[in-house]
Amino acid sequence: IANELDKKNNTTITAEIKRILTNDVYRKLTAEINTKITNELSTRLSEINTELNSKLIAKITKINTCDAGYASEAQKIFSMINNITTKVNNIEEACLVQRSDFDQQSVSNESEANSTNESETNSSPSSSSGSSNLSRIFDITGDIRIRFKEHFDQLMKTRNYAFDE
Repeated sequence: IANELDKKNNTTITAEIKRILTNDVYRKLTAEINTKITNELSTRLSEINTELNSKLIAKITKINTCDAGYASEAQKIFSMINNITTKVNNIEEACLVQRSDFDQQSVSNESEANSTNESETNSSPSSSSGSSNLSRIFDITGDIRIRFKEHFDQLMKTRNYAFDE
């Protein structure tokens, strides 16, 4: 009986030691594995985050550079348009002044023509010449406008620019 009690106690003690060791080892092993997994995952996520941030910053820099280039191009185009508009306006103003001068010359020539027959003969070619010159100036102005519009439209199409409306 004593032998059996010793055997039973030894078995119980051995089982308890195994249970304690197993639980303790399992707990420590689980904690260590979880720590290693967490550290590895954290390191890898940090690397991925750094890589993605670098790529994103590079893309943003490229887009900003392109935007600056487009803005500069647009500014140049608007400057050219303003210069051409100013020149066309100056030409139109000069044409109006010329027309006024021609009209005054015609009135002057007509009054001279009424007073003398000889003046009438000389004033008709002058009046028709003045009118012809004025017509040519307006034709040139119209031609300049048409060519500018064609060139401008072609430039806008080539560079894929569009006016926001």
